Amino acid sequence: MSSPKRRTYDSEFKQNAVLLTEDPSRTVTEVAESLGVAKDLLYRWRREFAAQGKVAFSGRGNPALTDEQRRIRELEKKLKNAELERDILKKSLGHLQQRTEIKFQIIKNCRSLFPVKKMCHMLGVSQSGFYSWATRPPSQRARHNAQLRVRIRELFEEHKRTAGSPMITEDLRAEDAFRHVSRSRVARHMREMGLRCQTMKKFVVTTDSSHSEPVAPNVLNRRFSASAPNVTWVSDITYIKIGRTWHYLTVFIDLYSRLVVGWDLSASLERHSVIHAFRKAVARRRPSKGLLVHSDRGIQYASRDFRKELHRHGCIQSMSRKGNCWDNAVAESFFHTLKTQLIYQRKFTDRREAELALFHYIEAYYNRRRRHSSNGWMSPAAFENFNQEYKKVA
Repeated sequence: MSSPKRRTYDSEFKQNAVLLTEDPSRTVTEVAESLGVAKDLLYRWRREFAAQGKVAFSGRGNPALTDEQRRIRELEKKLKNAELERDILKKSLGHLQQRTEIKFQIIKNCRSLFPVKKMCHMLGVSQSGFYSWATRPPSQRARHNAQLRVRIRELFEEHKRTAGSPMITEDLRAEDAFRHVSRSRVARHMREMGLRCQTMKKFVVTTDSSHSEPVAPNVLNRRFSASAPNVTWVSDITYIKIGRTWHYLTVFIDLYSRLVVGWDLSASLERHSVIHAFRKAVARRRPSKGLLVHSDRGIQYASRDFRKELHRHGCIQSMSRKGNCWDNAVAESFFHTLKTQLIYQRKFTDRREAELALFHYIEAYYNRRRRHSSNGWMSPAAFENFNQEYKKVA
């Protein structure tokens, strides 16, 4: 059955139809219905007649144009096309070399902004291929990728946007749904989603090594591993702004598992905070004599009171070489992570608020949740528990 032919109207018909709409006793809708003409079409005729007058409707639905008008219209068309191509390239920047499926997804996301045909041309894919992909039920792989992307983003946010593909991969492998996911697959999805680790800022030096107190030798000598818990601890101090004043955080970390075994927040850089943090670590771990405690050459660690505390517990003191932060790299690395994931993400109004935030970060997240490459991608607590159970079985 052939489709009905499209109606055509001569200029006289159009002019008379427009004149009928000027009769106040009739509405445009009523005139359109009486003539069997679409209301939008009649409105268009009215606009053209108002702009062109008696010379309107000189062609088949298009107003007569001079050569200059045609040239301007052609230039406007080219300019509009160039702007459209520019906007499409802006939206798809970085995806031109991506897989066809990714390009289709970009087109789908932008179809309300740009014509599909133009986007397909700019991205080098077929229009029929896009419509076939858009109407096709998602494959099992596609559904799994969608679930994977949701979980990757959740984990990335949980780690305060500071986790890379290795850590995200290990987190995923701990879940049944993604047990066999590869690191390259996770890395590819993170690139496509634009998920990149936040960079870490530099720190203000808090070490005062210009003092006359005794300095211990560098016994640790960058041996940042330990055969068992409570063999080697490292310690350092960093600053945190609370309200309008600076406070100082001291930590002690066990090199065996990277567990933070003791910490203290103080409004002063005096030795008392270091001693308090050390005492909390001793109460928590009850180390045997011979524990090596490494730090920088700060006056807090070189003070007579702290050295007495170490002697009382039978500890051996070790200090970094002067001006060499790499000699205490593990403690420095912890502060880098802490600052990026917590300190730079919020402002503290009072000390209690800061202490609660630090407690949750250190005790709940860093010690028990955050994975470390040095632990075979286990958290410090999980690494110690695993090795303890392993020794029992052995």
